[in-house]
Amino acid sequence: MEIFLIPKEKGLLGWFGQLLSCFWCVGVWVSLFLVFLYIQHWFIGDVLILILAVAAVGAIIEVLISKIMDI
Repeated sequence: MEIFLIPKEKGLLGWFGQLLSCFWCVGVWVSLFLVFLYIQHWFIGDVLILILAVAAVGAIIEVLISKIMDI
């Protein structure tokens, strides 16, 4: 059984739904937001970038370990 969530078509929620319906698009918007915070030299931007970088390293390690375990 598959479930598909369809965003609203009109209004502000529809606009946000369209922005969030594509994970590549969400990545672009989040990256744009983080670059803005970083350029403005706000501390929260540095913290968010550090958190996401640590999460990315964890994801890479998890993928490598799962590949090794499958061999």
